[in-house]
Amino acid sequence: MLNILQVVVGILFLIVGGLNINEEPDQKTANGLNDAIVIVIFLITLVNVVINGFGIRHTDVNVGIK
Repeated sequence: MLNILQVVVGILFLIVGGLNINEEPDQKTANGLNDAIVIVIFLITLVNVVINGFGIRHTDVNVGIK
């Protein structure tokens, strides 16, 4: 899940980087995309805090199977 969110943020950064903020319509679009990026980064941070706070670790599917 986190990898998908991180890819989404990267794509949004690329889109924002391609906008010409000297034009009015692009300014509004860039502001909206910046807000979306901040929200997604907040979600990534929140999920990381929960994972580290509760000690959730990736386990192998084959653990305990002999």
